Amino acid sequence: MAPQLPSLHLRQYSTETISHSHHGLWQFVFGYNGQLELNIGGEQGVVNSRNVVVIPPDTKHSFFASGENQQLVLELPSAQFGPLQHGDSFWQPLPESALALIKWLHDYPQPSASHADVARLLLAQLPQISSSSALIVKLNQGLSGRLHEKMTVMDMADICTVSVSTLHRKLFIATGMSPMAYLKTCRMKLAYNLLVNSYNSLADIAFLSGYASQSAFTFAFNQHYGCTPARLRKTK
Repeated sequence: MAPQLPSLHLRQYSTETISHSHHGLWQFVFGYNGQLELNIGGEQGVVNSRNVVVIPPDTKHSFFASGENQQLVLELPSAQFGPLQHGDSFWQPLPESALALIKWLHDYPQPSASHADVARLLLAQLPQISSSSALIVKLNQGLSGRLHEKMTVMDMADICTVSVSTLHRKLFIATGMSPMAYLKTCRMKLAYNLLVNSYNSLADIAFLSGYASQSAFTFAFNQHYGCTPARLRKTK
């Protein structure tokens, strides 16, 4: 059986009350337009354009919409992403960086092949959502502030104090990516955040993201997100 992959869809919910659960899937419902009312394990709340609801795997929940609505729904296989911590409430506020990303994803839908990368980018905008993978935490801490440097798989293994083969195995289990693919994703997330939240020049962002030239950075960013850095900056 093929492994489940992250999926990202823009959905419209009806006024009919529906109750179910999702086996082995985390579901994140990001408010975009209108409202969606939910009951999750007896806790009631509303998804609107300023928040997200986090529904853990195998958790029974009911929901209905009170009118016209559009919600961005991210589903993550728990085998790849779990367990995740979501704080004291299923409902979480969205920071401005997440709101900008959701608008961009609505305007520029991403192909299924990039949904795993988009999922990690969305989660990165939510400081209250965290992965319990100690290796990922250690790797992210080691890469922080060093993404502009030349980095080899051996360097990444040294950060995690594991062998190269162990890094490959554990990182793939946790993220579905090779070390270099994960490094690129981290660099792309940094670049996205700088484009949206700073006034750094494109040349500076290219350097801080680990690219020797602005043209190489632009090519990689466009390949990763389907949008050039300059185009994204115009939408911020």
